[in-house]
Amino acid sequence: MLSPDESLKIFLELKKEYIGFSEEDLNETETRLKILDSMLTQVLGWPQSQIKAEVPLGETEADNNHKKLYIDYLLISDHNNFLLEAKKTGASIQLANSTHRTFVRGGVVYNSNKKFLDQAKNYMVKLGTPFSLVTNGHIFIVQRMPIFEHSKNLLVFKSWDDIESKFIDFWNILSPYSNGIEALDLILNTPDELRSPPAYRKKLYDHLQKKDKFPLATSDITLAIEDHLDRFFGDLNSEYLMDLCYCDPSPDITSSLTDNLRRRLVVEPVSTVQLVSTKTVYGVDGNFGRDYLSTISQEGTVYVLLGEVGAGKSTFLTHFYLKELDDNIKDQLIWIRINFLNFTDFGLEKLNSFITSEIYKILDSEYSHLSLTKWEIREAIYEKEVSEFSESLPEPLRQEKSFYIKELYTYIMSLVNSKEEHLEKIFSYIKYKLNKNVCFVFDNIDQRPADQQREVLMIAYNRSKIYKGTVITAMRHQYYYMIKGKPPFDAISVHDYRIQAPKIRDLLEKRLEAFNKFPSKDVIYDLRGKTIKIPIEKFVRILRNTIQNQDEVNLFFENISGGNMRRLLEMFKAFVLSENSKIHEIIRIRRIVENVDNVSVDFQYVLDSIVRENQKFYNSEISLIKNLFLYYNDGFYSHFSQIYILYYLQIRSHVQTQTDKGYVDIEDVLQKFSAIFLNEEKLNSLLLPLLNEFLIDSNMGARESLNGTTSIRISEVGEYYINCLLNDWKYISYVLIDTPIRDHEKGTKIWKKYQQSISAENKNFKTHLLQEAVCMFLEYLEESEKEDLKYILSSTEGKVVPFKPIVPELKKQIVASMKRDI
Repeated sequence: MLSPDESLKIFLELKKEYIGFSEEDLNETETRLKILDSMLTQVLGWPQSQIKAEVPLGETEADNNHKKLYIDYLLISDHNNFLLEAKKTGASIQLANSTHRTFVRGGVVYNSNKKFLDQAKNYMVKLGTPFSLVTNGHIFIVQRMPIFEHSKNLLVFKSWDDIESKFIDFWNILSPYSNGIEALDLILNTPDELRSPPAYRKKLYDHLQKKDKFPLATSDITLAIEDHLDRFFGDLNSEYLMDLCYCDPSPDITSSLTDNLRRRLVVEPVSTVQLVSTKTVYGVDGNFGRDYLSTISQEGTVYVLLGEVGAGKSTFLTHFYLKELDDNIKDQLIWIRINFLNFTDFGLEKLNSFITSEIYKILDSEYSHLSLTKWEIREAIYEKEVSEFSESLPEPLRQEKSFYIKELYTYIMSLVNSKEEHLEKIFSYIKYKLNKNVCFVFDNIDQRPADQQREVLMIAYNRSKIYKGTVITAMRHQYYYMIKGKPPFDAISVHDYRIQAPKIRDLLEKRLEAFNKFPSKDVIYDLRGKTIKIPIEKFVRILRNTIQNQDEVNLFFENISGGNMRRLLEMFKAFVLSENSKIHEIIRIRRIVENVDNVSVDFQYVLDSIVRENQKFYNSEISLIKNLFLYYNDGFYSHFSQIYILYYLQIRSHVQTQTDKGYVDIEDVLQKFSAIFLNEEKLNSLLLPLLNEFLIDSNMGARESLNGTTSIRISEVGEYYINCLLNDWKYISYVLIDTPIRDHEKGTKIWKKYQQSISAENKNFKTHLLQEAVCMFLEYLEESEKEDLKYILSSTEGKVVPFKPIVPELKKQIVASMKRDI
């Protein structure tokens, strides 16, 4: 019995001997004699006794004289069983230009070789063999007997080089010592991959001691300041914070929207309304006294706030309600704000019931003073129905009070239990009997998937008409403009306003200014039994200096936040609270605290605090900064695939038109990178992390999913990564510890150098050692990229690689950044 390793050695020797046959036009008999006999007996180890050649299939002697009813080889062992059909070389077997190795019956490979494959299938049916092999000695197509459980039934080894790279699969399927059908099924049921996952892929991070993987100890100063930061750098959920912190980036737009909304929500005075005439419960003509119908409020209205997630739409709405509406308006307004982040069910059919349920909760909690569940109020809500019910009863039954009340209660409760119809009656009562306006705010819907945004917009329109109220919702502007002119949205009327995110410096300055007005002048904490005071003003001065005096810091925050103010504030808090920012050390130096006019946090510490947060070493699972050299289960396992994509999108963005705005169809990206992605699913496994981390934009404005996305573009964050971060040696020094290294020997050497830098006490020497580790890491990356490109070149049959190597130029930029930091 030959082991797979022994078989591979023999195969490589035969490959050298028989490689010349690829240029010859061998007929079927020559293919068998010169190639297949040696492959079967010498490489795969089939005993001659278990190989049957020229096996007749005919049922009569006349049939058996017909050459087409003979099988070239039938191979049967205790473990394996298949038939083999040999074809002439040259053009006898055709393959599409595809990187796939498994195919469906009826697809491109089957259609190109239908005659041969159907012949082999007929033979399998007659003999009951589970699979067959059709080959011209250079291309090997394994065909499984089709069964319902399998969507694919063809496996292709495209060349002798392909067999070499996947020899264990070749051996497992065709060896007499293995269960071939089991091995074949395993491959057919496994998603296609261009090459196997790396056998060795250990991170330097794995070498760290456990204590080095825990968060850094939090200083007393950080603990003392954390609550205050959460208050002034979080959501503006109080009138006090809104007064101090609100930052309006586009007053022309927001003032117009504010005026429009305010006019819409003001209850009109009696002089502008008309009386409503109807019948009372007693059947006497009259009017409802105070019940008025506004002549200008017959129809509901929908306002759509457009912008990126985190641009400030929710903050605008909070500011509008707290600051732009006076108490008189609020007294006559029912303000129902529904947070769609609480919608945890992704079924569109559940949205309506979620909205209805949330409205009831808010009415019960925030407007309980309206007593909408009291019997007398329900009688008023259903006054018309009560009147009709009363008139439908005979006079004697109407006079039997207990019977009448019982029947009326049953009838009204049946109406109340129809939840959505009951809400319509409630808001009619509120509007026309209590003379109040109603405004619904569908908040954070822009953070939901595109299909939910679409559905909620239609629900908003429908409910505004039913309730005769105002509905404010939010959408990502990309998706809104995509559907605006298409049915059914081309038939509905809404008011849309684009909300722009404020400038980074303006927003942070506003928050720092508010922080400076903290009621207490000092942050107080206990240090070993001694009360320590940190003057808020001096603390804020240090932070303000950091923002105002360092363009590099501003550029970093502006580009890395991606226009998302929530993300910006999260990063800023991470900077202040991280022990890597060294703020606590600055504060503890009393002489500096006494005079902080020119004191700021150096950019290196700002970067440290965002990249590592409160960890001693970088970890991509925790960090707000992405490691671009990670590889994913995309079937190619390259350190560079995401970087190639970003470079390509950047090039395309430079030739953008007014129509495409820099967006590139995903199909176009897939075609461009077909050498490393077998299908869109594999491509999306790399695009999704880029989308989640803001490095690319979706034409749907999505962040959490690629569902519905048809085109993408590089974002400002992505541009910053490949133009700045990627070319900075400090970024490489962070991420190298988190990158799986496929070469054990090189990984060990890099770790030893990195370990030396950790242990070094002299700052300059520590930097020198760390830079050496970075250079060694770059050498490893360069060799990895050469291997990748060599593989791509061989798999594309010598065609031009669709992208250039990036590491040589990257090395130049990084070395230049090292020199700047010396």
